[in-house]
Amino acid sequence: MKHHPDSGIYLLVGLFIIQKHTPAGLVGSYDTVAARIADFVEVGVDTFMLQFQPFPPEMKRFAEEVMPRVRSRELVA
Repeated sequence: MKHHPDSGIYLLVGLFIIQKHTPAGLVGSYDTVAARIADFVEVGVDTFMLQFQPFPPEMKRFAEEVMPRVRSRELVA
């Protein structure tokens, strides 16, 4: 888990690429996680298996904070 000093929050999202069964943790600020996801999308990854703990509030936070940032990066690219 990593603390982002500018946001005052902690964000930990697990990402697994099914084909390789390799964890590629997404850790950092909302912007950092969105950038990492956008990097994966840019090289052709289109399916992500994410895990959240505790599930309901962290999934909601991901949807509200990270996904809009990912979508805005896709519009620019």
